[in-house]
Amino acid sequence: MTLGHNGGPSLEGGVSWRKHCWSAARERLLPTLPIEVVRLRVKRAQARWRFR
Repeated sequence: MTLGHNGGPSLEGGVSWRKHCWSAARERLLPTLPIEVVRLRVKRAQARWRFR
């Protein structure tokens, strides 16, 4: 169960354990980002910076 419509903090117990499990699983699944993803993120960040 979450608070409000914006996905606020869970009212259930064990939140920190679930966060740890999800973080560890994600890290094992994708230990390093592919270079294409990194290049895309850098390009997007540079484009946003120019429009400020």
